[in-house]
Amino acid sequence: MPFCHLTLEGRKPLPKGYPVNPNSLGEHIKKRRIDLGLTQREVARRIGANPWTLGNWEKGKTQPAKRFIAAITDFITQSDDRQLSGGKLEKRLEERI
Repeated sequence: MPFCHLTLEGRKPLPKGYPVNPNSLGEHIKKRRIDLGLTQREVARRIGANPWTLGNWEKGKTQPAKRFIAAITDFITQSDDRQLSGGKLEKRLEERI
């Protein structure tokens, strides 16, 4: 109708497997990757890892080697999530590995 100017807006559904409350390092990587709209290949290139390796991290099959921790931390903490910034995350990850 010409007099009706209504626009419906809604949130897009989250992708299947989206980690709403990430608990593991792999889930944090996956959440950040999906939030940025990046592929595993693009994230792997940024981190300096193989895409298959990144997929295994996201699935929790393997843990990253220490040499990747700094790059992973940089990737994850580029967000607005202040609790992960300030070097705290990197320190906690190095303690776990």
